[in-house]
Amino acid sequence: MLTTLTTALVTQDFSQITYEGGFTQDLIVCIYTHSKSGKDGLNRVYRHFVGEVGNKNDISFVVGCWKILLEEKRFFGMDNVNIWSDGGPKHFKISANIRFLLSLQTAIPETIWTYNFFPSYHGCSVCDGVASHIKQQLNRTMRDERVAIRTPEQVVACGNQLQHHEVTLATVTPTDLSASTLKGIKRYHKFQTSTTTNTIYAYTNSVQEDYDHRFIPRDVVALEDILI
Repeated sequence: MLTTLTTALVTQDFSQITYEGGFTQDLIVCIYTHSKSGKDGLNRVYRHFVGEVGNKNDISFVVGCWKILLEEKRFFGMDNVNIWSDGGPKHFKISANIRFLLSLQTAIPETIWTYNFFPSYHGCSVCDGVASHIKQQLNRTMRDERVAIRTPEQVVACGNQLQHHEVTLATVTPTDLSASTLKGIKRYHKFQTSTTTNTIYAYTNSVQEDYDHRFIPRDVVALEDILI
Protein backbone atom coordinates (compact mmCIF):
# COMPACT_ATOMS: atom_id res chain seq x y z
CA MET A 1 0.00 0.00 0.00
CA LEU A 2 1.23 3.51 -0.79
CA THR A 3 2.18 5.45 2.31
CA THR A 4 1.21 8.93 1.14
CA LEU A 5 -0.80 10.54 -1.64
CA THR A 6 2.45 11.73 -3.20
CA THR A 7 4.30 8.44 -3.32
CA ALA A 8 5.02 6.45 -6.47
CA LEU A 9 5.70 2.73 -6.28
CA VAL A 10 7.73 1.52 -9.25
CA THR A 11 8.72 -1.99 -10.31
CA GLN A 12 10.88 -2.67 -13.34
CA ASP A 13 12.15 -5.68 -15.23
CA PHE A 14 13.23 -6.78 -18.68
CA SER A 15 11.27 -9.20 -20.82
CA GLN A 16 12.18 -10.66 -24.18
CA ILE A 17 9.49 -10.36 -26.85
CA THR A 18 9.65 -12.90 -29.66
CA TYR A 19 7.91 -12.28 -32.96
CA GLU A 20 8.11 -13.63 -36.48
CA GLY A 21 11.76 -13.78 -37.48
CA GLY A 22 13.32 -12.23 -34.40
CA PHE A 23 13.08 -10.88 -30.87
CA THR A 24 13.57 -7.67 -28.95
CA GLN A 25 14.11 -6.53 -25.38
CA ASP A 26 11.25 -4.84 -23.51
CA LEU A 27 12.00 -2.77 -20.40
CA ILE A 28 8.78 -2.75 -18.38
CA VAL A 29 8.33 -0.02 -15.78
CA CYS A 30 5.13 -0.35 -13.72
CA ILE A 31 4.15 2.87 -11.93
CA TYR A 32 1.51 2.95 -9.17
CA THR A 33 0.23 6.16 -7.61
CA HIS A 34 -2.80 7.10 -5.53
CA SER A 35 -6.13 7.66 -7.30
CA LYS A 36 -9.27 8.89 -5.55
CA SER A 37 -11.44 7.57 -8.37
CA GLY A 38 -9.85 4.13 -8.69
CA LYS A 39 -11.74 1.16 -7.29
CA ASP A 40 -8.64 0.02 -5.41
CA GLY A 41 -7.30 3.53 -4.81
CA LEU A 42 -4.56 3.16 -7.39
CA ASN A 43 -3.63 4.68 -10.70
CA ARG A 44 -1.46 2.32 -12.74
CA VAL A 45 0.71 2.84 -15.79
CA TYR A 46 2.56 0.00 -17.49
CA ARG A 47 5.30 1.75 -19.42
CA HIS A 48 7.10 -0.35 -22.04
CA PHE A 49 10.32 0.54 -23.83
CA VAL A 50 10.77 -1.78 -26.80
CA GLY A 51 14.31 -2.06 -28.10
CA GLU A 52 15.45 -2.15 -31.68
CA VAL A 53 16.75 -5.47 -32.98
CA GLY A 54 20.21 -6.01 -31.49
CA ASN A 55 19.78 -3.69 -28.49
CA LYS A 56 21.18 -5.27 -25.34
CA ASN A 57 19.36 -5.21 -22.01
CA ASP A 58 22.18 -3.29 -20.36
CA ILE A 59 22.62 -0.16 -18.25
CA SER A 60 22.66 2.14 -21.30
CA PHE A 61 19.18 0.84 -22.17
CA VAL A 62 17.92 1.37 -18.60
CA VAL A 63 19.33 4.86 -18.11
CA GLY A 64 18.27 6.10 -21.54
CA CYS A 65 14.69 5.01 -20.91
CA TRP A 66 14.64 6.46 -17.39
CA LYS A 67 15.71 9.83 -18.78
CA ILE A 68 12.66 9.64 -21.05
CA LEU A 69 10.46 8.87 -18.01
CA LEU A 70 11.75 12.01 -16.32
CA GLU A 71 11.16 14.11 -19.44
CA GLU A 72 7.59 12.78 -19.43
CA LYS A 73 7.29 14.16 -15.86
CA ARG A 74 6.05 10.79 -14.58
CA PHE A 75 7.09 11.67 -11.04
CA PHE A 76 6.38 15.40 -11.02
CA GLY A 77 5.31 16.56 -7.56
CA MET A 78 6.11 13.25 -5.86
CA ASP A 79 7.56 13.32 -2.35
CA ASN A 80 8.78 9.72 -2.57
CA VAL A 81 9.60 7.36 -5.41
CA ASN A 82 10.21 3.77 -4.30
CA ILE A 83 11.78 1.61 -7.01
CA TRP A 84 11.89 -2.19 -6.90
CA SER A 85 13.64 -4.64 -9.20
CA ASP A 86 15.47 -7.91 -9.19
CA GLY A 87 19.25 -8.01 -8.95
CA GLY A 88 19.91 -8.27 -12.68
CA PRO A 89 23.73 -8.29 -12.90
CA LYS A 90 23.85 -6.68 -16.36
CA HIS A 91 21.58 -3.72 -15.76
CA PHE A 92 20.08 -3.32 -12.26
CA LYS A 93 22.30 -4.37 -9.37
CA ILE A 94 25.48 -2.87 -10.73
CA SER A 95 27.55 0.13 -9.71
CA ALA A 96 26.51 2.28 -12.68
CA ASN A 97 22.82 1.92 -11.82
CA ILE A 98 23.36 2.72 -8.15
CA ARG A 99 25.32 5.81 -9.15
CA PHE A 100 22.44 6.76 -11.46
CA LEU A 101 20.21 6.83 -8.37
CA LEU A 102 22.54 9.50 -7.02
CA SER A 103 22.21 11.39 -10.31
CA LEU A 104 18.41 11.34 -9.87
CA GLN A 105 18.56 12.51 -6.26
CA THR A 106 20.97 15.34 -7.05
CA ALA A 107 18.92 16.56 -10.01
CA ILE A 108 15.54 16.30 -8.22
CA PRO A 109 16.31 16.88 -4.52
CA GLU A 110 12.70 17.62 -3.58
CA THR A 111 11.88 13.93 -4.16
CA ILE A 112 13.27 11.13 -1.99
CA TRP A 113 14.41 8.31 -4.27
CA THR A 114 14.77 4.80 -2.81
CA TYR A 115 15.92 1.73 -4.71
CA ASN A 116 14.96 -1.69 -3.33
CA PHE A 117 16.06 -5.08 -4.64
CA PHE A 118 14.02 -8.24 -4.31
CA PRO A 119 15.90 -11.15 -2.72
CA SER A 120 17.09 -14.01 -4.93
CA TYR A 121 14.41 -16.49 -6.02
CA HIS A 122 11.65 -14.08 -5.01
CA GLY A 123 9.24 -15.46 -7.61
CA CYS A 124 7.25 -13.52 -10.19
CA SER A 125 6.73 -9.76 -9.90
CA VAL A 126 3.97 -7.61 -11.36
CA CYS A 127 6.22 -7.00 -14.38
CA ASP A 128 5.98 -10.69 -15.29
CA GLY A 129 2.20 -10.40 -15.45
CA VAL A 130 2.44 -7.23 -17.55
CA ALA A 131 4.87 -8.97 -19.92
CA SER A 132 2.36 -11.79 -20.28
CA HIS A 133 -0.37 -9.30 -21.27
CA ILE A 134 1.58 -7.86 -24.18
CA LYS A 135 2.76 -11.28 -25.37
CA GLN A 136 -0.81 -12.57 -25.35
CA GLN A 137 -1.91 -9.48 -27.29
CA LEU A 138 0.74 -10.16 -29.93
CA ASN A 139 -0.33 -13.80 -30.20
CA ARG A 140 -4.01 -12.84 -30.55
CA THR A 141 -3.19 -10.29 -33.23
CA MET A 142 -1.16 -12.78 -35.27
CA ARG A 143 -3.64 -15.64 -34.77
CA ASP A 144 -7.03 -13.94 -35.00
CA GLU A 145 -6.28 -11.02 -37.31
CA ARG A 146 -3.66 -12.91 -39.33
CA VAL A 147 -1.22 -10.02 -39.02
CA ALA A 148 2.45 -10.94 -39.26
CA ILE A 149 4.42 -9.00 -36.64
CA ARG A 150 8.02 -8.66 -37.77
CA THR A 151 9.32 -5.38 -36.35
CA PRO A 152 9.63 -3.56 -33.01
CA GLU A 153 7.42 -0.81 -34.45
CA GLN A 154 4.62 -3.34 -34.91
CA VAL A 155 5.13 -4.56 -31.33
CA VAL A 156 4.66 -0.95 -30.16
CA ALA A 157 1.45 -0.48 -32.13
CA CYS A 158 0.03 -3.77 -30.91
CA GLY A 159 0.92 -3.18 -27.26
CA ASN A 160 -0.70 0.24 -27.21
CA GLN A 161 -4.09 -1.39 -27.74
CA LEU A 162 -4.01 -2.64 -24.13
CA GLN A 163 -5.53 -0.66 -21.27
CA HIS A 164 -2.97 0.99 -18.94
CA HIS A 165 -0.11 0.01 -21.27
CA GLU A 166 1.98 2.77 -22.86
CA VAL A 167 4.51 1.46 -25.36
CA THR A 168 7.24 3.26 -27.30
CA LEU A 169 10.57 2.39 -28.82
CA ALA A 170 13.42 2.45 -26.32
CA THR A 171 16.08 5.13 -26.14
CA VAL A 172 19.59 3.83 -25.48
CA THR A 173 21.98 6.48 -24.19
CA PRO A 174 25.37 6.78 -25.93
CA THR A 175 26.87 8.30 -22.76
CA ASP A 176 29.70 6.28 -21.25
CA LEU A 177 28.38 5.15 -17.86
CA SER A 178 31.34 2.99 -16.88
CA ALA A 179 33.19 4.00 -13.73
CA SER A 180 34.79 2.61 -10.59
CA THR A 181 33.13 -0.33 -8.86
CA LEU A 182 31.15 0.12 -5.65
CA LYS A 183 32.51 -2.95 -3.91
CA GLY A 184 30.11 -5.08 -1.90
CA ILE A 185 26.77 -3.81 -3.24
CA LYS A 186 25.50 -7.37 -3.78
CA ARG A 187 24.99 -7.87 -0.04
CA TYR A 188 22.59 -4.90 0.28
CA HIS A 189 18.92 -4.68 -0.71
CA LYS A 190 18.06 -1.00 -0.28
CA PHE A 191 19.86 2.17 -1.36
CA GLN A 192 19.20 5.83 -0.68
CA THR A 193 21.33 8.86 -1.43
CA SER A 194 22.14 12.26 0.01
CA THR A 195 20.51 15.35 -1.47
CA THR A 196 23.62 17.45 -0.93
CA THR A 197 26.71 15.22 -1.21
CA ASN A 198 27.93 12.31 -3.33
CA THR A 199 26.92 9.78 -0.71
CA ILE A 200 25.04 6.52 -1.22
CA TYR A 201 23.59 4.78 1.85
CA ALA A 202 23.27 0.98 1.74
CA TYR A 203 20.87 -1.10 3.85
CA THR A 204 20.62 -4.84 4.35
CA ASN A 205 16.83 -4.88 3.87
CA SER A 206 14.01 -2.56 2.86
CA VAL A 207 12.64 -1.91 6.38
CA GLN A 208 15.95 -1.01 7.98
CA GLU A 209 16.22 2.64 9.05
CA ASP A 210 19.91 2.88 9.95
CA TYR A 211 22.29 2.32 7.05
CA ASP A 212 24.98 -0.35 7.15
CA HIS A 213 27.47 1.23 4.79
CA ARG A 214 28.26 4.43 2.92
CA PHE A 215 29.63 4.69 -0.59
CA ILE A 216 31.17 7.98 -1.73
CA PRO A 217 31.76 7.72 -5.50
CA ARG A 218 33.72 10.45 -7.24
CA ASP A 219 32.69 9.68 -10.81
CA VAL A 220 28.95 10.41 -10.91
CA VAL A 221 27.45 11.53 -14.22
CA ALA A 222 25.13 14.52 -13.86
CA LEU A 223 21.62 13.89 -15.17
CA GLU A 224 21.86 16.77 -17.65
CA ASP A 225 25.02 15.26 -19.13
CA ILE A 226 23.33 11.97 -20.00
CA LEU A 227 22.53 12.04 -23.70
CA ILE A 228 19.45 10.55 -25.34
